[in-house]
Amino acid sequence: MSAVRSISHPRLDSIIASVLTKDDKHARSKEELHQNGGVLDTRLHQWDWELDYLHGRIFEWRANGSPDEDAYASFRSYLLTKISEHIVYELQMLNVIIAASQRAMCSADVPRQYAGHVRLFIERIAPGEITRRMYLEEWKGYTAAQTRGKHSAAQMHAMLESTRKELQNLRARSQEFRRIGRDLEQLVKGLQQMAEDGVELASAVTPAERTRRFGGSGLKAPVKRLAFKKPEVPSISQTRTRLPPLPQH
Repeated sequence: MSAVRSISHPRLDSIIASVLTKDDKHARSKEELHQNGGVLDTRLHQWDWELDYLHGRIFEWRANGSPDEDAYASFRSYLLTKISEHIVYELQMLNVIIAASQRAMCSADVPRQYAGHVRLFIERIAPGEITRRMYLEEWKGYTAAQTRGKHSAAQMHAMLESTRKELQNLRARSQEFRRIGRDLEQLVKGLQQMAEDGVELASAVTPAERTRRFGGSGLKAPVKRLAFKKPEVPSISQTRTRLPPLPQH
């Protein structure tokens, strides 16, 4: 796990915990989510572990496995299905961050007159959801094609390489979520500092005075509010119903 927590702001951490507690049937309480540090990092650390686990199984099959083994078809199906589950989890974690951002925007932590800044933050991170949902459908099609019939050794290694690259992409996404979490925290802290410095008074003064005091940096008109469905975020470890078969040495 990253040495620096994504979210160290107590209120933001609590907001994310609230989102996860409400929508995660496996989470018993906020305290459970807090037990190992920041709740976002706790989940991302768990996700990293799952991705590393699959990477290890790929390495074993690349080094010692054969498509002629009886266990290969089962492993192939398991691996491709788990990648699909991880892509879904990626989408769910993005929705958690979006939902937490929306809740923070409506909380006392964000001065009301600065809510537009958080809306812009949400607009910046939200488009990736559509792209990844389209990719998920492509991956499901790839899975269906790969699980039909037998594989040659070359086909097996090509499939393993494709899944390895996808795991790398998902691991990079985990790191990106940490960065997004830090960005959200810094945004909220910055807005709080603006309020403490009296910048919230800009809307109450005359245009000429605002220009003199704030360089004409009045806020733009509010951006249209985005609407997102509340996410469901299962714990990935709960979805593993069986361990993948190991290659016979």
